[in-house]
Amino acid sequence: PQKTSTKEHIEDVFFRWEKARGKIRADTEHELTAIQRLLDAHSFFKLLVIGLFIDEKIQGFSINDLDNINYAQNHFAKSDPEIKQAYYKLNQVTGHELKKLGYSYLNIECDLGIEGLRFAKKQWNPVSYIKKYTISKK
Repeated sequence: PQKTSTKEHIEDVFFRWEKARGKIRADTEHELTAIQRLLDAHSFFKLLVIGLFIDEKIQGFSINDLDNINYAQNHFAKSDPEIKQAYYKLNQVTGHELKKLGYSYLNIECDLGIEGLRFAKKQWNPVSYIKKYTISKK
């Protein structure tokens, strides 16, 4: 049998997440394209990609940038919404692996001002929030 690539595993979870959430491709195209581009250019980045497998089937993933000394940046994370607690387990495993690598902090995805994402991030009891800025031309 042909070996499934990391990119194929991630796309599999993404498409199941998309379907379970009732999203159409027009709603998710930008995020999917960003994930695909990052994976295609992975050799230019210091990444930690975590896959959550249950019975040899991928159920979740997180893609983390390790470019900073003391904290990692989680760029993308998805899990199959049909698998209860998968997202929480994924974050737990990601945190554990980062700690083994010497990281003290994890900046989890930008909430983009979306209330549901902001609420979800607050559930993790963050130690702080990183201030965001808008750059504009005068």
